[in-house]
Amino acid sequence: MSNIVNQPGSDAGPVTGEDAASGGTQLVLTIDSRTAQALAELARRCSGVHAARDGFTSHGLLTPVTLLEMLAEDAGMVVTRPGSWEGYNMAQVLVSHGYEL
Repeated sequence: MSNIVNQPGSDAGPVTGEDAASGGTQLVLTIDSRTAQALAELARRCSGVHAARDGFTSHGLLTPVTLLEMLAEDAGMVVTRPGSWEGYNMAQVLVSHGYEL
């Protein structure tokens, strides 16, 4: 496992490294406590919908981490699958923040 700590001024993010368990890249981020609480509540609500739909959701029960993983996948689809509903809708979120791609 290699850990890469990005140098000051780097635009790649705070910390990245290979995740030995999944073969994926690990990103470490810090969010404020209000955002963390809101993510936990959103994950709880999404998990309630999952239960109400008898498990017919794309990513199953969600935690704040799995919620962010799902959203990261969708954000990546802006590049890898721009015509998909996930990529298109995430591009619209970016547009609402001023990032017209």
